Amino acid sequence: MTSGVAEVKKVVAEAKTRQRRTGQRTILFVDEIHRFNKTQQDAFLPHVEDGTLILIGSDNGESLFLCEFSVVVEIACASF
Repeated sequence: MTSGVAEVKKVVAEAKTRQRRTGQRTILFVDEIHRFNKTQQDAFLPHVEDGTLILIGSDNGESLFLCEFSVVVEIACASF
């Protein structure tokens, strides 16, 4: 994993600026989201809930149970 809460905060700040200027939301793709710990996953929540971010997370299908429940209830799950 190469990202942490600090990088999430940076992306959120940029997303909020973009949303203020253009009204557009930011799509954030996180590969292997299950590798983020609880604190890192929880950092997304307020911004998904307030509409700043559209969060797309991927995992190998076997690991969704490792995601924090609070994150899972805010997303739609699709299997490919």
